[in-house]
Amino acid sequence: MNQAFILNDDLTLNQETGVWQVTGMLSGQTLTFNIAQELLLETDPEIDKAMLQFDIEALIEDWLDENEPNSNEITID
Repeated sequence: MNQAFILNDDLTLNQETGVWQVTGMLSGQTLTFNIAQELLLETDPEIDKAMLQFDIEALIEDWLDENEPNSNEITID
């Protein structure tokens, strides 16, 4: 778990692209994460966002464990 990472509460779904977008802070840097909807177990946009945010946070933490951000916008697909 990456303790330096803080996820914001601005999770949104782009209906046209099927991508969830959320911002977060990592060591003082603001990052935007774009997560492909098909990576998530629950894909119904009407589900509780708080529950979905746990899955997204886990995906982001796994990505950060294996990668270093090289830009402010990161796509996980």
